[in-house]
Amino acid sequence: MMFSLFLLTFAVGVNKQTLPSVFDDCKVQVFTSTQNQQDTGFQKIENGAGYVYFCNSQTKDSLLSLLVGVQGITYIIEGDFSDYVSIKKELDISCVESSQFACLGFSKSFDKSAFYDGKKVNVQMCYANQKIYVGTPLILGSY
Repeated sequence: MMFSLFLLTFAVGVNKQTLPSVFDDCKVQVFTSTQNQQDTGFQKIENGAGYVYFCNSQTKDSLLSLLVGVQGITYIIEGDFSDYVSIKKELDISCVESSQFACLGFSKSFDKSAFYDGKKVNVQMCYANQKIYVGTPLILGSY
């Protein structure tokens, strides 16, 4: 399922206290709109007009403290479809658009948001290839 959206520049925030424990051990991709002047020590690639930095959940806060122009964060969690359903329920996502394997909506677990079809959204989630992708405000990479 693909969602089309016009994205504005914003800062991304995550309410750590409300993320399920499954987020404590996962891969993380951080998308920025600018090249950071200092060497972060983290792997990165240029992606169109921005950059993607790679880390894990234990190093995410350290990476975020070094970056400017953060546009989004995608969490990649190993799991099966029942894990997808469980995480979706734990995040208490109010979906504005969804299918069996994907959802776009709003959760109190994440701060900043964008608008889709006039509705406030701040999380996109999908299940593919034994992985659960949770992007805030959207999944900005591929899955």
